[in-house]
Amino acid sequence: MRKLPPGLLPPQITHHPPQGVIEQRRVYTVITPLFGGGAIQQTWDEVTVIRGTEIRGHLRFWWRATHSETFKNPAALKEQEDKIWGKPNKKKEPGPKHEETIQIEVAALQTPNSVVPFPADGGGKRIDTRLGIPAYAVFPLQLTRDEISQKKVKAIGQEGITFTLTISFPCAYKQDVEAALWAWETFGGVGARTRRGFGSLRLQKINDDKSPDETNLPPTPEKAEEWLGEKLSKISGQSRGWPYVSKDTHFRVISIDQNAANPMFIWKSLIEKLANFRQGKDGRSSGQSRNSYGRSYWPEAETVRKLTGHYRSDLHRLNHPEKFPRAAFGLPIIFHFIREPRHNEPGVPLEKDPEDTTLQANIKGSDRYASPLILKPLLCLDNRSCGIALILEGSPVPSLMLKGKAGTPDHQLTAADVKRLPNLKLNNKTNVLVAFLDYLGGEKN
Repeated sequence: MRKLPPGLLPPQITHHPPQGVIEQRRVYTVITPLFGGGAIQQTWDEVTVIRGTEIRGHLRFWWRATHSETFKNPAALKEQEDKIWGKPNKKKEPGPKHEETIQIEVAALQTPNSVVPFPADGGGKRIDTRLGIPAYAVFPLQLTRDEISQKKVKAIGQEGITFTLTISFPCAYKQDVEAALWAWETFGGVGARTRRGFGSLRLQKINDDKSPDETNLPPTPEKAEEWLGEKLSKISGQSRGWPYVSKDTHFRVISIDQNAANPMFIWKSLIEKLANFRQGKDGRSSGQSRNSYGRSYWPEAETVRKLTGHYRSDLHRLNHPEKFPRAAFGLPIIFHFIREPRHNEPGVPLEKDPEDTTLQANIKGSDRYASPLILKPLLCLDNRSCGIALILEGSPVPSLMLKGKAGTPDHQLTAADVKRLPNLKLNNKTNVLVAFLDYLGGEKN
């Protein structure tokens, strides 16, 4: 390039997308810590904090979740999904033209700070409470004894994460892309464990000069329930074999007057409510004082004892149904027992509780089941926060198995089962996820 005469600036190069292609630049702030998201599981990448391939995967999922009514079977959905969002091409197979595909680019605007929620010098099990992170949500980062002895750390991205997403797509896919973006921004996030609120997003700007409006975010926490209900009312959904949202989706919106501007406060409140409900011990979900054994009012522990034939000799039997209802919150579940009796009556043979027992999905090739429950904060247009609890439809609990044991135990409670569990906050509901929404309170659909 020739040298410009003194006092002249180089010409400004303006980028224009091809004809028939829409391009948007959307700026996001991550309002809760980023869990994972890197190439290594449960590890975040300090160099490539947010990856375009990751966001494409999230958008594919939420596109499916908002289009369950459109396709009659997974094969038909997959064909259209590949057409819109792309697929790997076979060798010598002609791929689509650049302008016929969705292009995604990500640029990080700030380098986030990393924090260690469970520092080794704190015993590896005690969370740093100064961070404001709910321990019940981040428990996978607890350190083992070996990791503590090796002085390992497991960090997450805590604050200062802002990035720009540049997405271009053919005009024909405008409704598809905008539906996926809205659902991702509202119910999803970046990184791992987004269904428990990690990596939640707040859209800050579109195309450099346009602020989000009520198309993207609820105006206030007080109007969030109406806003979300209206949005979902426009989605017709039907169970086709994949998770989805629709006008019939169960949800709750909660707001807290105190600290309403702080999404971390709302998030922590949601997770603590889940912990109290799901643990179901004396003094947790029942309001009574905990007894000396701290036995759960949920039936799983008693069911494991019955199915394994191991029962501590100092514990009386409980009238619990032989069910695993908390499988609805996700799998696998590891049941840890104290094993040794605290005391033994004279003349009674000494018996121990089972060893640690795992409840998992009885599916070929996978023992996991992703929780259909979504808990996350949402920062409204007025910069105050509300909390969203939503149950994804189309995610039935799979067949269950106790690892190493024959049989397929059941999870579904009946009305008679609920009557045998009077100390739980089930509100006469046989669906424990819906019961949790009732326990959470707030507005509902």
